[in-house]
Amino acid sequence: MIVLASTPALMAAAESELEFMFNIKKLGAVRQLLGMEVTRDTDGSIFISQTQYILKILERFQMHNCTPVATPMDSHVKLTKTPESESYPEIKLVYQHMIGSLMYPGICTRPDISFPVQTLSQFNLNPGPPHLTAVKRVFRYLCGTVNLGIKYKYDRHSNIELLSDSDWANSPDNRRSVTGYLSMLAGGVVTWSSKKQPTTALSSMEAEYMALASAVREALWLRNMLTELGYSSSLPTHISVDNHGTILFAQNSGFHARSKHIDVRHHFIRERITSREVSVSYCPTSENTADIFTKALDKSKHEYFVSRLGMTRA
Repeated sequence: MIVLASTPALMAAAESELEFMFNIKKLGAVRQLLGMEVTRDTDGSIFISQTQYILKILERFQMHNCTPVATPMDSHVKLTKTPESESYPEIKLVYQHMIGSLMYPGICTRPDISFPVQTLSQFNLNPGPPHLTAVKRVFRYLCGTVNLGIKYKYDRHSNIELLSDSDWANSPDNRRSVTGYLSMLAGGVVTWSSKKQPTTALSSMEAEYMALASAVREALWLRNMLTELGYSSSLPTHISVDNHGTILFAQNSGFHARSKHIDVRHHFIRERITSREVSVSYCPTSENTADIFTKALDKSKHEYFVSRLGMTRA
């Protein structure tokens, strides 16, 4: 386990309490935790990665000598469900194991594979050859970026910021959209999500509004957590969105014929804007880093957004 404290005295007190109750071994400053590697630099920055874990899964699936690729998904390939009349039992088990091994880095230190893992996990029930090729591509991407991680550098004056995005009617099987959002602090991504929306959106504005609702919930949770840690802020948490219609709808208390069907649970956004807990503003799609959590991108866009996530090589 890891112990965190604001002062050395508190740290020593916590260790003494634990030592009184349990037989513990002090290992000093954290270097490894649950498969994650933590490196501190002389400038005060912290770098987290999962190099050893990724090397292990590459070797486990005989992908350690594969040819690397620049992106985890092919932006020109649209995957669909395998017909029920077809079945590939020899593929199913290895596919599920590969997806399972990718989920851990996807939620810990490798947000750049979050969207591919979310997308490919939807075919776990009956994967076919195209799906196996797609998941192997993620491993080929990891092979070329095995030492990639997230770098944080503390700045007392920095505030948490979020970006939200959606890809309308992304799924070719049921036309549901994908929600993507992320939060940034200390120069690196802190939390992120790539998830298919539970209902079908009738417009891109509605899909973006549902994604914004998820981002607002994340912002409120982060505000509460930072307050408990002694970093409360009277300023609203800023959320960037790349859809003007969504911003206008979030700031307008009225309802219209084209939007009155939207689930009432999403309208708490307006309450949080009024209470100045969050604020929403526009950012161009080309600068919306959350785009990496909603769709497969070409090489230049992918690399640009990866750098904006605060990700760098060890």
